Amino acid sequence: MEYKKVSPPNSGWLEIKLEDNIIKGLNGYIATSQKALKERYNKNLAGNITRSHLMADKDDWFFNSTIGPAIVEYEKVFSPHTVVPPILTRNHKYILEKLWCNFQKRYEFNPVHDHKGVYSFVIFMKIPTDFRKEHALPFIKESNNRLASSFSFYYMDILGRLNPHYYHLDKEAEGRMLFFPAALKHTVYPFYTSTKDRITVAGNISLDSDQPLDT
Repeated sequence: MEYKKVSPPNSGWLEIKLEDNIIKGLNGYIATSQKALKERYNKNLAGNITRSHLMADKDDWFFNSTIGPAIVEYEKVFSPHTVVPPILTRNHKYILEKLWCNFQKRYEFNPVHDHKGVYSFVIFMKIPTDFRKEHALPFIKESNNRLASSFSFYYMDILGRLNPHYYHLDKEAEGRMLFFPAALKHTVYPFYTSTKDRITVAGNISLDSDQPLDT
């Protein structure tokens, strides 16, 4: 008998370790947006957290330095047609439609949700907890699915079953960006061992219908 492995195509996501100058620039964005005391963005987001607010990408610095190259790499590794169906009559430019930061406090969480647009990302800026200590808490350590201080993606397998992929977070996760299709479900679990904020940056990338590309 002859056996042949057949693996159907599926989209994934990218893990990107950001350089120090990118993290420094994003921290500058966070500080500027805090001083501006802009209106909270919470009502537009699923997060059950104290504070989220929009940030401006000055002169498209973050898009040009980080997001644009991530899109190119993603579409090199994965077929873009699994994310954007081939239904457009013309190609359009990608834009960073929204950029925001989240300040998550102890006990707060982000329920299972997805984003608008084509691609999205999350960047772990400040992780004040260590999942090992979280998982050692008395009400967690006996569980067979310890998820305190974790981030999770959820995706369907070939049999239609919902599968998780967990990121158990500690300080080593700081500076890591996850770049993924906007429709990919994900969630953020609460933490318990720190009173400091867990800070993340997130955003949505869309196609700009006002900027068609020449073909």
